[in-house]
Amino acid sequence: MKKTTLMIHEVNCSGCHACEIACKQEHELGVGPRLVRVIERAPFFLPLYCHHCEDAPCVVTCWEDAITIDPDTRIVLHHNELCNGCLAVPGISGAEKQDTSPCMVGCPAHNNVQGFVSLVATGKFERAMQVIKETSPFPSICGRVCPHPCEADCNRDQIDEPVAIRSIERFVADHDRSSADRYIPKVEEARDEKVAIIGSGPAGLTAAYFLARKGYQVTVFEKLPVAGGMMAVGIPDYRLPKDVLADEIQAIQDLGVEIQTGVTFGSDITFEDLEQDGYRATFMATGLHDNVRLNIEDEDIEGVLRGIDFLRDIALGNSVSIGKRVIVVGGGNVAMDVAMTALRVGAEKVSLVCLECREEMPAWESEIRMAIEEGVDLINSYGPNRFLSQEGTFTGIEFKRCTRVFDENGTFNPQYDETDLTTLEADNIVVAIGQVADLSFAEKQGIPVSSNGGLKADPLTLETPMEGVFAGGDVVYGPESIAQAIGSGREAARSIDRYLNGRDLRLGRLGRDKFLKAITEPQKEKFDPIARAQMPHVEPGVRIQSFDEVQTGFTEVMTIQEGKRCIMCGASCVQSCPYDVMQFNHETHKAVKCDLCVDKRAMGEAPACTTVCPTKCIFWGDPETFPNGFKKVL
Repeated sequence: MKKTTLMIHEVNCSGCHACEIACKQEHELGVGPRLVRVIERAPFFLPLYCHHCEDAPCVVTCWEDAITIDPDTRIVLHHNELCNGCLAVPGISGAEKQDTSPCMVGCPAHNNVQGFVSLVATGKFERAMQVIKETSPFPSICGRVCPHPCEADCNRDQIDEPVAIRSIERFVADHDRSSADRYIPKVEEARDEKVAIIGSGPAGLTAAYFLARKGYQVTVFEKLPVAGGMMAVGIPDYRLPKDVLADEIQAIQDLGVEIQTGVTFGSDITFEDLEQDGYRATFMATGLHDNVRLNIEDEDIEGVLRGIDFLRDIALGNSVSIGKRVIVVGGGNVAMDVAMTALRVGAEKVSLVCLECREEMPAWESEIRMAIEEGVDLINSYGPNRFLSQEGTFTGIEFKRCTRVFDENGTFNPQYDETDLTTLEADNIVVAIGQVADLSFAEKQGIPVSSNGGLKADPLTLETPMEGVFAGGDVVYGPESIAQAIGSGREAARSIDRYLNGRDLRLGRLGRDKFLKAITEPQKEKFDPIARAQMPHVEPGVRIQSFDEVQTGFTEVMTIQEGKRCIMCGASCVQSCPYDVMQFNHETHKAVKCDLCVDKRAMGEAPACTTVCPTKCIFWGDPETFPNGFKKVL
């Protein structure tokens, strides 16, 4: 017997909702229509029916197991008696549960945070890992070094403190890494098309991960002798151990991705070479590996080091000569990493000087506190005036007081009091005031550069003006977080997949991300204040003696208890569905989805929606009997 399949012709659909009305009458539902498509920036309504995914995300994320897949028919079923509405309460659920938890909105990668946190709360760590891997290949890394904007938006803050989402993600990932049966995402049927990725940072490797899952032949070309980009040479081991990074990269290679290191684009390989080798598309994700200069006289004298170069040399095991007294110039995370790394390689006194006052510093507060704990001397509101030297060797630096960093419009425009000067003597100074892209290959390869100094690419599709060439990550939009790069890499993979299949790159792209709306007034009455779990760490006096990891991770008990602090603002199934199908009944506060009228089918009848469509755009039966041009959606 041939499998029956529900079909819809999108062009003929008028959005009249007759099918939904029939569905409501059949099943006594109280749900309303939702916007599920955006075409040419205009809303276009389509019937909301379940696609009955083979590995349905809603099944994985439902922590109450209220959604299952029938083993015989493979229909995704919803069990009303098991559904608790993700703790929905009268007057709060319904329409609001159609919106999204703020943690998912705030995450640049749009991870289904509530989904994996809810699973963790019930001890379902393997399924939690599966949820994370649907949107990110780097949970162990993000669980350590992500700035966790999801926590800044967490609604639990309205009760006491945000849920420790990053620490939970780390535990889930480390639990999987230590497992004998690690989770490996499924790979679709192998395809002939080859895709080249230039750069093995988080954006490049994320694109490789999602393209490999689609079955494409992916090769990553990396200039450095190691894979990982700035994750490998810009983040010290005490924050991100090399074995953690290696494990997550190996998981991507296990999907079939080939990584070639020591290959410089523009000299070792070119677009012409890639074309001759059969590559159909290229993603440029070269990152930011050059230092911003101070542009002060004598900046290149002996003893003046560059922050990015300093961290890279340490990471690669190169010889680095550093004195006992070190000055670090800069107020961001790179400067903090440089200062704490200097302590670990022999410096006895490290002073960090920056333009910003303490409240304006761009570094994460946790990194600033960590540096101070380790003995870094923080000097705010001063900027370099001139280098001091003796016989061409650095001996010290003169600073001038910075009276204002930003103007009234918030633009970086530092002002100084030239009469308020101070001098610091030291053996070395490390300048760590920012990162820029090395685009020496761009002109040779004809890649357009934008006005902000990055590669030029469409902000939505990441397509460059060059046919079949895409660009993303920091090299396009400047220094951002790893989570931002993950989101960029995933969108690049989406565009490349569409490009290779001859599909519109823009169609529907303004949908899910554009209209993610955070729930801001969740239920709070049920919850009593509970102290947030604190990440255990090695004491400062011990940790500066080595590059061993500072944070030691949550225990299983801590992780489960912290997961239970989640107040479940949204609904896991709603947030996980890629087709925006899941809805909430306003009266019962339970989730609702199409089950293809499984009861009617058991009696040999067709689903209710197929009998009422006035434009005849929904058909039921053997796909071979359908008219040409109809699109299969199940």
